[in-house]
Amino acid sequence: MKRYTVSEFCKMVGLPYSTLRYFERIGLLEPEKDDKNNYRQYAVEDAFRINRFKFIRSLGFEAKEAIQIIKADDLNKLKQQVAFNKANLEEELKMLSLRVDAISHYLSHLDFIEDLSHYEIVALNKMLFLSASQGHDFSGGDYQTVSKWVNLLPVATYGKQMSAEDFINENALGINYGMCIEAKNSQYLQCDDFDNQTIVFEAGMYLKCIVDCSIYPEVDGIFFQSIKTLLKNLSKTINGDIYIEGTGYNKKGRNIQIVYVPIQ
Repeated sequence: MKRYTVSEFCKMVGLPYSTLRYFERIGLLEPEKDDKNNYRQYAVEDAFRINRFKFIRSLGFEAKEAIQIIKADDLNKLKQQVAFNKANLEEELKMLSLRVDAISHYLSHLDFIEDLSHYEIVALNKMLFLSASQGHDFSGGDYQTVSKWVNLLPVATYGKQMSAEDFINENALGINYGMCIEAKNSQYLQCDDFDNQTIVFEAGMYLKCIVDCSIYPEVDGIFFQSIKTLLKNLSKTINGDIYIEGTGYNKKGRNIQIVYVPIQ
């Protein structure tokens, strides 16, 4: 069987020598050595082995897993492992799609706030608000809750919730902080403590408007005044909890936020 020197084999497989040494360290290649000079020698089968390794890695396997598969030649185990990787990739694709939706949602907000007087009546799907506080008090619950929910950002948004009663009475301390997620994505809430901290925004018609206020809109009189005036002008009344979503945009020190008010 023909053997190839290091330089010849590197040209054959299109890889630098350092990569071949790496393949040796992880157990993929075990080149023979010339009896005369102790130089490494490679065979065509080694090139095929490298190609198989690259192919298996492309299926989502780690290097160690790929080598185990090559050495085992166990068809049933291979099928199970590939099916497992396929399921993981499908879930990643779902999350990527949700991230694209989240970016589109945010871009629509940036378009919406170009005119601070802009408002519209919109239909919202059922939403779940995951409360991390009781008013401004975060001490009553799990202090790790907010950090846990960071993993939900591809499918959720930071926001605030205020009950209709607190809004009507202008109770500045009645707002809750947390994250909002569409009910249809509730399968991503894989934690027991979410169940006891969830507030529901029912599907329906909402007044979507912009509030230009201080960093804490609920303690700024503009928050209550501007929304109540708009509701009055539209001959609408509040019909449930209010949802406030930040835009991440400040204008001259004022925090621009989008408010969703359920109406009837």
